[in-house]
Amino acid sequence: LWHLFMKPRRRAVAFPSLMFFLRAEPRLEGRRKLREWLILALRCLIIALVVAGLARPRLPAIGGGGPTALALVIDTSASMTVQSGVLSKYELAVRVAGGLAFACLDRVSPVGVIAVGDRAMRLQPSMSKVKVLEWMLALRDYRTSERTHLAARARELATSAGQRSLIIVLSDLHEEGAVEALRALAQLHDVVVLRFEDPAERGLRGAGLVRGRTAEHDTAFVTRGARLGATGLEETDALLRRAGIDLLVLRPGEAVQAPLRNLFQHRGRTGQGIR
Repeated sequence: LWHLFMKPRRRAVAFPSLMFFLRAEPRLEGRRKLREWLILALRCLIIALVVAGLARPRLPAIGGGGPTALALVIDTSASMTVQSGVLSKYELAVRVAGGLAFACLDRVSPVGVIAVGDRAMRLQPSMSKVKVLEWMLALRDYRTSERTHLAARARELATSAGQRSLIIVLSDLHEEGAVEALRALAQLHDVVVLRFEDPAERGLRGAGLVRGRTAEHDTAFVTRGARLGATGLEETDALLRRAGIDLLVLRPGEAVQAPLRNLFQHRGRTGQGIR
C-alpha cells in the first residue's frame, strides 16, 4: 500500500506542441512499468524477511514438518554403569532422559531415542507417551561390557538427518574422538550435552599411584590418585562450549532439576531450543 500511495501523481503541464509525444516509443512506457513492479517485489521481500526474523519461526523436524524434533542420544556403555554411590551415571541418565521426553511431549515436540552402546536401539521421533515408557523400561536392563560408539553415532546423525533438529547427548564423554564428532554435529544441528560425572571421577586424594583398567576397553593404566579418572574433562568442556554447544555437568547424588530448568530457560530466552 505504501508503494502505491507514494507513486508520483500526474500533473498537467502546458506544452506548445504534441510533436514530441507523437514520436515517443511505446517500449519506454513498458520499461517504466517493469521497473515499478520490480521495486514493489523488492520492498515486499524486505518486509517478509523482517517479519520472519521477528517471528523466529520453528524449525522443522527430522524427516518431516512440524515442531522441532528432539533426539535423545543416550550412552549405554560400561563406563556409565560404574558407580561409587547408590545411583550410577547410567541410571541417572535414563531418568533425566525420560523427564526431558515427557516435557517435550507436553510442548507438542516429537521425541526420538538413539543408544550409543553395543545395543541396536534407534527409535524414530514420536508423540506417543507409551513409546517413551517402553524405551525407558527397555533401558533399565544394561550390560557392564558395552563399548561406546558415540563418535560413530554422531557422524551418522550428521549425514543422515536432513533438517536441523535439537539433539541432547547424555554421556560421560569417555570415548576418544567424541568431542570432535559432536563439534562437527553442532554445525548442522542444535546440540546440548549433559555430561555425567561420578564423584569418584573427581580424584582420590592421598591415594598415590593407582593402577587400573578402563571399563570399556580393558586397557591398563597408571595414574595418580588425585588425577584418577581425569581425562582432560575441563578442556573437553571448554572445547564444546567454544563450538556453541550448551553443556551441563550432572552428578549422581546431587540435585538435577534446578540446573536443567535453568539451562533450558536460558536457552528459551536466547531464542535457542524448542519453543
